[in-house]
Amino acid sequence: MAHNVIQLQPKPPAAKIQYTELFYSLEGEGPLVGMPTVFLRFFGCNLTCAGFGMNGGKKEHTVGANTLEEVDALGITSTGGCDSAYSWHPLFKNLRKTDTIESIIEKIYELLPANLRNPQTTMPDPTWVLSLTGGEPLLHQKAIAAMLHKLVDLGNASTDWLRMRDLPRILIETNGTQVLQIELVEAITRYQGRSTQVEPVVFSVSPKLSNSGEDPSVALNPRAFRSLFATEQESIYLKYVSDGSIESFEEIQRATEILFGSNEEPTSETGAEIIASMLGWVPIYVMPEGSTVEQLRVTAPKVAKMCMQRGFNYSPRLHVDLFGNAVGT
Repeated sequence: MAHNVIQLQPKPPAAKIQYTELFYSLEGEGPLVGMPTVFLRFFGCNLTCAGFGMNGGKKEHTVGANTLEEVDALGITSTGGCDSAYSWHPLFKNLRKTDTIESIIEKIYELLPANLRNPQTTMPDPTWVLSLTGGEPLLHQKAIAAMLHKLVDLGNASTDWLRMRDLPRILIETNGTQVLQIELVEAITRYQGRSTQVEPVVFSVSPKLSNSGEDPSVALNPRAFRSLFATEQESIYLKYVSDGSIESFEEIQRATEILFGSNEEPTSETGAEIIASMLGWVPIYVMPEGSTVEQLRVTAPKVAKMCMQRGFNYSPRLHVDLFGNAVGT
């Protein structure tokens, strides 16, 4: 007598995230500056930004580190080049961690202060931010999508270890070179539907200019930038790094024209019209180049003055002022 054999499907592996560090601090840049924020720094990036602070040269890393404390001791965050090279460079792969999304969410919850973990029922929920940074977090879109779905599921279930009445605002910090994939678009849409935040998901897009040492043909990707407008409720702003020179601000204008797809030959009039039309819905922030307090003392006043002249938003680097750009801040 024949028997039907039921084929048991293997359980899919739990989604995991590769990251360098997870910490609680204050958001240091852009429109959310000063807000309580948990930072999840993903490992890996498609750019190197080796030119920052190198006066036309590029920083070459020759020594790695086994701990985040060693990163500070080596001055990785303050001696030029990318100040988060420990989140992508092969010499720092020993710092890479792999964890399940469930475990990471538990750790996020444990990092929060008591009033954010357990908001009083008689008070409105304090707003906090979950910043997905890197490296380049949009190299990990499936993992981010799975995390957003899990946060929604846990929020709906009102579990003991996620007792917030609302979900955090999500800040995705990207260099703007990665096209948004459908899995993440769907997850963002679902997250937006569950959250009561005015701006549940915010994209901070930081296109890299020539001072980064990156080739504009790689660093400026109009198709990837436009893909971020895939849902109706997301908030998007541009954030550039400048030394405060007129040339740098002219490059910001040209880069913005490229991202928005202006096919006309750039002129001062055309550029001014494009910028003016965008300021109402895609704010432009410019922050001073420099990863130490001493460097910012030089560049910050110049950038602030140029922002006033051009009508851009000035962004500080609050974490440098408060903590000296140390790892975990």
